[in-house]
Amino acid sequence: MHRREFMGVCTGAALTAAVKGPSAPALPVRAAPEADAVPFSLTVMLWTVYRDLPFAQRLEKVAEAGYHAVELVDEFKNWKKEDFAEARRKKRELGIEIDGTCGVWIPLADAGKRDDFLKSLREVIPTMHELECIVGLVHVADVPGRHHPGTGEINYPNIFRKLAELRYSRYVAMEFLPLGDPVKELRDARELAISSARSPRAARPFDSGRKYESA
Repeated sequence: MHRREFMGVCTGAALTAAVKGPSAPALPVRAAPEADAVPFSLTVMLWTVYRDLPFAQRLEKVAEAGYHAVELVDEFKNWKKEDFAEARRKKRELGIEIDGTCGVWIPLADAGKRDDFLKSLREVIPTMHELECIVGLVHVADVPGRHHPGTGEINYPNIFRKLAELRYSRYVAMEFLPLGDPVKELRDARELAISSARSPRAARPFDSGRKYESA
């Protein structure tokens, strides 16, 4: 299990301990699947692309690349109520979900910091509700370089096929740093994931253009 997927699952379980009272609203945990019988849905870590554009325009670029979800880090840290309302309006207009957000930086595995972890989690829950977050992620970035699938050493077609075989039904987040046009690279990565997940024979090779020199 990927580290951040593990954190997402554990955070979802911790919500029961962190949120008190029967009136606390539940957070959704299941993503709407991609088309063509792919069980998981694809998303983009928004910090990796178009950081110089306003939030609404960044969502538009993600939608242009064919994605229907984003994950946030701290884009909202200085937002007011009206900014959250505008973000919800824009994401609904584009048909985009916010699948998750960072905000709890205390180690989950340190038993001595359990109370601090739950306190931090309680503090971020209102923001998660403002953003209508969904919990559950696997992140994608090739190594070395943290660029798109096909530029490094990871066999992502096999990973996408295995996720489909396991009927993984949450989000797969693109967290790579584009080398060229972000919309094109996000679109290519999305097509690779979908074609790989549908069938081993249907997977479309990803031509990264990277040249390897012989030793």
